[in-house]
Amino acid sequence: MAVDFDGMRATLRQVAAAVGEVSRGEEVLRTFDDRLHAVRSTVQSRPTAIAYQVGSFVSGPESLLDAALTAAGYHNMARDLALGAGGRLPLEQLVTTPPDLLVLANAPNDFRTVLADNLRHPALQQLMHKRPSVHLPMPYWMCATPKIADAVEILASMKATGFAHATTPADERLAQ
Repeated sequence: MAVDFDGMRATLRQVAAAVGEVSRGEEVLRTFDDRLHAVRSTVQSRPTAIAYQVGSFVSGPESLLDAALTAAGYHNMARDLALGAGGRLPLEQLVTTPPDLLVLANAPNDFRTVLADNLRHPALQQLMHKRPSVHLPMPYWMCATPKIADAVEILASMKATGFAHATTPADERLAQ
């Protein structure tokens, strides 16, 4: 599985070649790269962000969410925590040293299991009322597809508006 944009590009090219659609694959990649370039050209400051998931997992280096955060102009706090791509961040640590933007990689009610209780915990809910947060649904980041450009655009647009839309879930874009 690809863990960054270069890996995604290589996988897409491999699939396009396998199905005899090399030119279509290159067109998809050009569109993806154009979208990333447009977002990068508007990014100036580097506020902190962290992508928090079920079970207190965060997306550290060598993950698609890290690539999306970086491309959108954020500093992924998970990089400073030595957690790796699949590390866990205790809720207590997140609450005491919160990022400028909290990115929920899973909505609190997506998984009705004990493992997802961290997303429904009152301390996290309180943090979300104090700090900007956004939900990026799994289809944006789970698999290495050009769909990750949507996540980058959402994150960058929130930053560009000073987090004015930070409490608005990204789910509406999935319906489009």
